Amino acid sequence: IKAYNEKNNNFFDVKNKIQPDVIFYSEPYDFVGRQYHITNFYKTALCCHVQYAFMAANTYEIMYNSVFHNLLWKLFAETDYHKDISCKFALNKGENVIVTGYPHSDLLIDHKLINHTKNVWRKSTKHQKKIIWAPHHSIDEEGEFGNFLKSYEYMVEIAKKYKNDIFITFKPHPNLKPRLENRSDWGKQKTETYFKLWEEMENTQIMIDDYIDLFLESDGM
Repeated sequence: IKAYNEKNNNFFDVKNKIQPDVIFYSEPYDFVGRQYHITNFYKTALCCHVQYAFMAANTYEIMYNSVFHNLLWKLFAETDYHKDISCKFALNKGENVIVTGYPHSDLLIDHKLINHTKNVWRKSTKHQKKIIWAPHHSIDEEGEFGNFLKSYEYMVEIAKKYKNDIFITFKPHPNLKPRLENRSDWGKQKTETYFKLWEEMENTQIMIDDYIDLFLESDGM
């Protein structure tokens, strides 16, 4: 069900029309509308969450101790290490955390999937190492994850210098392109030109679709 009705300019009333018993949140952030926020549901529904990425960053307060994390019924953790982080940093001492492993990893070890992978590295040659470059979109704020503005020229140089030895897939975060387009020092034209370059170089490509097949056939990232 699409949450936003463009014609009527309103949002779908999940709480009253569906009256959910169990809710899985895909992201922990507060930018969801107030009517979808966990504070509107945790007393009437069992709220659950699986981290949308295998957490490796040291942003412990943001990813383990927000209001969201403390109000969850169950937080399904990747490993014992991640549960220990919750126990150390969360106000509820990680009492709602269960270690289940990381569901998205199942796709990477499913033998049926491995035997039926699509050839997403279609332009690469057999002797080229397949490399994924996946820059993050956080290029403006303090404590940024992304180093795109520091490395974008260097990565082109690397691709050209080692064109016979490596094949690079440019796999930007979906939010990187619009953020570049909104920057005064980039804009739409410079952004389009740069992205097009990765489509046209003989040993590179752009991938914005699902990443599973890309990961399965890659040599490094």
